[in-house]
Amino acid sequence: MRPYYLITMLVAGLGVLFDQLSKSWARLYLSHQSSCSLIPGVLHLTLTTNTGGAFSLGAGNNLLFTCLVSGLVTLIFIWIVRQNKETPHPQLIELLGMGLLLGGALGNLLDRLTLGQVTDFLDLEFISFPVFNLADVFIDLGVVLIFVATFLKHKGKK
Repeated sequence: MRPYYLITMLVAGLGVLFDQLSKSWARLYLSHQSSCSLIPGVLHLTLTTNTGGAFSLGAGNNLLFTCLVSGLVTLIFIWIVRQNKETPHPQLIELLGMGLLLGGALGNLLDRLTLGQVTDFLDLEFISFPVFNLADVFIDLGVVLIFVATFLKHKGKK
């Protein structure tokens, strides 16, 4: 096993851990559909659940989304294995991005498999945006880091 896997898997594992701990905390200490201010004017904590996809699209189709996300997690894992076999090895920013993407996807998949729905609790007050969770943040950040790494890799080749 190449050491690059370890960075990606460590980040993914930490992502799942932080995501699941934060969701457990939210389910224990927040009342469903009530909101409390964490950073006034910026961030509220609002417990809600989602049985659909992003932005609650397809709500009520948890089985379908569980199958889709399972397939996506498998594809992400295959992609990570292939990327880590490249020479030269992936940049740190790409390894972090892959780990965040995998960790976020696994965090939400665990919710679907164990609870039949995804727990969301982060609510931006300053814009109209769906309630989300740490796994969603990790997925978005992972995608951004992978795009940046890809851009830097291609820029370096010119």
